[in-house]
Amino acid sequence: MKNKIILAMLILSVVALVFSGCGGGNPVTPPPPETVSLSSHFELICVSTGESVEGAEPFWEELIKNMDISVHTRPSLIPVGEDLQWLNRNTIYLNHPKNLKCLQDLEAKYPELLPLPYNELKSELEFYSLPLFYFSRDTKTGKIRGIIVANRVCPLLAEAMIKEGVVPLNVSFQYENVQCYDEDYDVQGLRVNADFKVDLGEWWPNVEMDTYWVPAVVLGKPDNTTQELLELKGQPEKAKEEINVLFEALAFMHLCTEPGIHNAKTQGENGISWEFPKPAEPAIRDGTVNCASAANVIQYLLEDDYDEVGYVWRHTSFDSGDVGGHCTSYIKENGNYYFFDPVSLAEEDSHYPVEDGDGNFYEADLCDLIIQSTPRKYAIFWTQLSTGDEAIFAMFQSPYGHFALGSDGHNLYYPKAFDGADLEIWKDPADSVELLQASYSPEPPTNQYGVENYADYMPYANYENFDETEEQGEPEISTIPSDG
Repeated sequence: MKNKIILAMLILSVVALVFSGCGGGNPVTPPPPETVSLSSHFELICVSTGESVEGAEPFWEELIKNMDISVHTRPSLIPVGEDLQWLNRNTIYLNHPKNLKCLQDLEAKYPELLPLPYNELKSELEFYSLPLFYFSRDTKTGKIRGIIVANRVCPLLAEAMIKEGVVPLNVSFQYENVQCYDEDYDVQGLRVNADFKVDLGEWWPNVEMDTYWVPAVVLGKPDNTTQELLELKGQPEKAKEEINVLFEALAFMHLCTEPGIHNAKTQGENGISWEFPKPAEPAIRDGTVNCASAANVIQYLLEDDYDEVGYVWRHTSFDSGDVGGHCTSYIKENGNYYFFDPVSLAEEDSHYPVEDGDGNFYEADLCDLIIQSTPRKYAIFWTQLSTGDEAIFAMFQSPYGHFALGSDGHNLYYPKAFDGADLEIWKDPADSVELLQASYSPEPPTNQYGVENYADYMPYANYENFDETEEQGEPEISTIPSDG
């Protein structure tokens, strides 16, 4: 098996294996592969029968604008071999992985026109993702033979080739962090073909290792296109039935909701003021959300599709310059936790970063990233990188929606009707804010943010009839490193 290498956008980086002897001798590093410039004239040949490579035309149009290249479409490659002039030209084949038999047919008659034997190419494809590139030099003519195997290409991929300017020979390679846009599914920064897992502990020293940034598709690829998701706008029951994976839920959030509301507010007993997030059904019908109601929408859409769907919540210190909280979401599936901020996609000028794994998201809130980690490591990620003085961080399940949240200006409260055993809390030891159970459950509000009566929706419908003698548990409370 030949070594695979990855072409970074600016630097050609080679994956080299370093060997050292058992006796502690000097390590031996294999030399980097030979490279060849793309400044020479090339012929790009695409087979027009069988499965087509999506985005091929915009891809080669970008190459034509910036390279000395001619493009040919052929129903078969055999005539290419029979025309001996191709032997004296630099050639590149663009092929879909389901349409490789044409290469096998060409190899049977004209093996010198392929960059590597067909069986070796098949072996490479078993181990590496697409698009896969391979170039070699024809030892008889000195001409370059290349192959690009891809189910989708795009102008960004052409730009990467052009910017690099050279390709390595006799080694499989890819262009790092190039995610081709899929017009049927991709929206904002969501990428249906994204494939990366970045350990953020390697980027920021105050973040623990094994805190990974991952794309939404790790929790399932979408079936519904963006157009089909748009047709679900304002229809909560139908959206719940059709949307089954996180990618679709986040795309729906971007396409069918917008920010601009707040939590409904009431004044309760013992000096506690209460906030009630808008329930999921009216939020979807109206198409308006804030952070907590966006998390309600996620819970409503996906509660039956994963092992757990829940809430993540944080609040700053009351003596900080910017007092407030923020609610996000988590999913637990097959023992792994995934944390994300759905409201980050609920705006037309969303800064949700492109899912390419390269970290070039200068305007993005770090909370926008989908993080795979343990709950504790996510709490540390959040508190260490937040610009605010985060005092308390909590995670909980609430099957019917986010509970009402109370505050008296010193501490925070959850209703008597919510079982504290479902709460996991992390505190900054430098702050004194507590999240406590109130001695009562507040009366739900009416006629706020398009909702006539919040008591018509769970969990608020339980507050009035809750049996306050029911035995409840205590939250699990831990500390995490202080953020300052």
